[in-house]
Amino acid sequence: MLTPSKKPSRPTTKKSPAAYKRLAILFLTILTLSSTLPTASYATVTKINDNTVQMSKADLKTLVSEIQTNKAKADALTEALASERAIFGAYEASIEQLIAVQQAERESAQAVIKQLQRQLNAPALELYTGYNSEDRWEGGIRIVWRLN
Repeated sequence: MLTPSKKPSRPTTKKSPAAYKRLAILFLTILTLSSTLPTASYATVTKINDNTVQMSKADLKTLVSEIQTNKAKADALTEALASERAIFGAYEASIEQLIAVQQAERESAQAVIKQLQRQLNAPALELYTGYNSEDRWEGGIRIVWRLN
């Protein structure tokens, strides 16, 4: 039985800018969702009056430790985001520098091409010798224009 041949894929190690952009968007989405969703609290709280609540010491410790843990996670995410922004900024700057260098190279190449075209279209002096149509030997200098 014949099986269709699959085209082998090339393994690549370079990430495209679109992959970095998707990763950054995913990271920001997760960060936004984790900061806006309410966290579940299972502490037993009794309301004494409008300004006072009462809870057990164990629930208070759990609540405080969760707040500290969430604050540490948020700080770590903020630091990671700042680091990613710095890395992306450096990457973007290097890409802009590469584009500028390529533009300068392109302009210099176009200038060389224009100069060569002018030289090719310029009239040239040519020495010639040989027999003419009357079988006589002749020689001289002539000006030649090339039409392109």
